[in-house]
Parts: sequence; C-alpha cells; structure tokens
Amino acid sequence: MPPRDQWQAVFQVGDPRVTVTAVRTPTTPLFCQSTPATATLSQPLSAADGRTAAMMITGEGTVAGVLDPTWEQAMIEITGRAKDKYTGRAQHKDGLFVLLSPVSPSGADITVRPGEDIAALPMPLAAPGWSWSDAPAADRSTDRGRLLGACLERAEEGNGVVDSATWRPGAVAEAEGQRVIMAVNSGGVGACVRHGERTEFSAYLRVPAESTPGKPVLLDVAPTIGARPLLAGTAPSGSRRMSLLLPDGRTAEADIADSTFAVLLPAEMSSGAKGPLVPELGAITVQVFGDGDRLLYEGPVI
Repeated sequence: MPPRDQWQAVFQVGDPRVTVTAVRTPTTPLFCQSTPATATLSQPLSAADGRTAAMMITGEGTVAGVLDPTWEQAMIEITGRAKDKYTGRAQHKDGLFVLLSPVSPSGADITVRPGEDIAALPMPLAAPGWSWSDAPAADRSTDRGRLLGACLERAEEGNGVVDSATWRPGAVAEAEGQRVIMAVNSGGVGACVRHGERTEFSAYLRVPAESTPGKPVLLDVAPTIGARPLLAGTAPSGSRRMSLLLPDGRTAEADIADSTFAVLLPAEMSSGAKGPLVPELGAITVQVFGDGDRLLYEGPVI
C-alpha cells in the first residue's frame, strides 16, 4: 500500500449515509467508503488492462472502479437479489468512477455500458476490500438480536443495509404479521420494518445516537404497523418504562430497549396510510420512568 502522504483525492460522492472518495496514488487507484460507523478501503489494483472494472462493491450501495479511457461515461444496471432493479450513470473523473445505488449491489447482477444505446457487458467484480469499525460485534444471540438479524438479512436482499454488522437491537412493535424493530450503533439510530413480503431498513434516522437529554424524540419510521398507528423513536438514557395516556383515558405501554421506544396506538386513532390523527396525537401525554420507577419525563409526544 502506498504511503498515505502520496494519496491524492480526485473526487467525492456522498449522501447522508455513505461517502465515497476516489483516490490516486503513484502505483494504484483506491476508493475509501465511510459511514457514521465504519470505513472500507478497496484493495490495490494489481494490474490495469485498460478495461472498465469495479474495485469496490459494497452492501451499502457503492460500485466504484476504473473507467476505460475510451468511454465517455458508465451506465450501470444493478439487479438485486430481490429482483429490484436500478440503472444509473456513474460520476467519474480522471479515469475513476463511483455510483451510489439504492439497490444493494452485494450479490447482485451488475452490468455496465458506455452509453444508453450500447449493449451492456457484465461488470468484472472486485475482490473484497478491507473494512474497519470501532463498533463492537452487535447482539445476534438474544431474542431481540435474532429478530434484528433476520430483518437485516431480508432487507439486504432489496435496498441494502448500511453498516449491517454494527446495529444493536432496540424496541419492537408488531401486529398482523408486520413488525418494526429499532436499531442503534455508535453513529445513530435506524429501524427495520417488515410489511408482508417487503422488508426495508432505514439507517441513521437520528445522528448521533444520543437522544435529546430528558426527552423522548419521535422519528419518522413508518406510519402504521398492522393497520395500527406507530409511534417510535429515541428515549432518554436510563429509560425503563414508557406509558402513553390516551385522550379516551386508556393507557398504551411502549416497548423500551437501548434508549429506543416503539408503541402501537389503537386502530381507531389512525388516519389511514398517514398514521395517527394529528389532533389525537397532540392530546397524548407521555410518561417515561427510569430505575425504581422514577419519573424522567412527563409531557407531550415530541
């Protein structure tokens, strides 16, 4: 590997979840992918033959590599394991290209072509890069851990999962065969949602992971689970129990885990696909309790 002081950044592509930097060195191009929890570096190119080829393909949606000098662009098509399909034009500069795909390219069929009206060719697949994370191995052995692991595995077949191995299991809510499980890592909070045969993971809904001191924070996870309105988000550190006092006098108990919460409201409080009725939501009082049932917060849904 060339010394770091000989690396020169060529360009960078990113979104709120992933940033990829294309790098030139005296001996090989490199690509570095970073997320809030991990960093992945491509292996050096052992031999360049002038053809378009991928040097980095990751489950986070990255396809990056070298571009044939006779090509003016690279149109890349990805057909995921769940048969979702995405076609995009890679960004490129100085003979290097990067594409960020909403469909996971890991284990997918990938083709590339130099123009829209030109026959596509199979993309030569890259060897795995080196990955580094400061996050400890996440729980996959407890009941919650197994639920999250299974949900992430299903999500990886479709839109992919950023930092899959780093997510710890959080609060769970389920009804009518549908389920949400919150997830937490060193970089933030996410959620894995299963609606029937469709499973999707939303990463870094809140960054960083710490909740607002002393207050629960409502996140945009999913409007409903099993036709019941869903409220889910982060809870104050040390939360052990959360009760929601509903307008009609009933009480709903939220599930709490790893400073996250999830609770389903009665179906009659739903406005349909949009989730809870806004006037009803404003009339809910939340109580959060810590160790020894000490009251940590009482007030409206944030």
